[in-house]
Amino acid sequence: MLGIAWVKITGKEPPIDTDSDEVGMAEAIGYAVLMGVGMQVAQIVVNKTAKKRYLAWKALKTPTR
Repeated sequence: MLGIAWVKITGKEPPIDTDSDEVGMAEAIGYAVLMGVGMQVAQIVVNKTAKKRYLAWKALKTPTR
């Protein structure tokens, strides 16, 4: 998914080896920023979804008075 965004933004394939001399500094940093933001967003979504499902499950298991 992030690779598709990279292609749409830059018109190039994502750099596989950011240490390569063929990849410029700006491109390597831009790719790192995009990947970092994407991974953090994914982590937030997973954590919030897991918490919501856990709390719903816990509510089912808790006896009512």
